[in-house]
Amino acid sequence: GPLYSLVDGAFHYIANVRGEAQLFDLGSDPWEERDLSGTPAARARVQVMRDSLVGLVGAPAGRLPAARRPDAPLPDASEGAR
Repeated sequence: GPLYSLVDGAFHYIANVRGEAQLFDLGSDPWEERDLSGTPAARARVQVMRDSLVGLVGAPAGRLPAARRPDAPLPDASEGAR
């Protein structure tokens, strides 16, 4: 299925519509070989990045949307604020 990705500083967050996610620290792991998403130390960062990504794509109720045509316009950010 579709993947969504967000980079914030040294961290790269990747998620799919099924709720599966990965988090990588690009500073210490530039080849993205060590997924930090399941570690207790990364739990808060995973949630913050997921919330940010959901806000960016305008997804309701904390869910990432299913596939969208590649040529479809991105949702208006103001629509996600309702």
